[in-house]
Amino acid sequence: SVLTPQPVLTPQIQQLFETLQRWDSVASALPDVVQRLVTLRDLHEQAAQFGQVLVQLDTTQQDIAGALKDNAALLAEVQKTMKDNLAIVEDNFADIDARIKRLQK
Repeated sequence: SVLTPQPVLTPQIQQLFETLQRWDSVASALPDVVQRLVTLRDLHEQAAQFGQVLVQLDTTQQDIAGALKDNAALLAEVQKTMKDNLAIVEDNFADIDARIKRLQK
């Protein structure tokens, strides 16, 4: 009759029913899994942005370190020039002082 399952189909139907029952627990957990994945995606995006910011900070730090090195070299050069100029001015004053003394004689 129509309502009596065929003997070959009964084990298959039973197996299909058991499989569907196992998938019920998976299907009920699926929204939580999707939410965790979305959260993880957001976290990974933030981590990637943080990595980019770190790269930019490192580049800026290297630029500043280079500028400081250049400024230190320029400062040393200015100090040497000032020292040389001071020696020249002192020599000039000594020459002027010597001339004044000669003129006073």
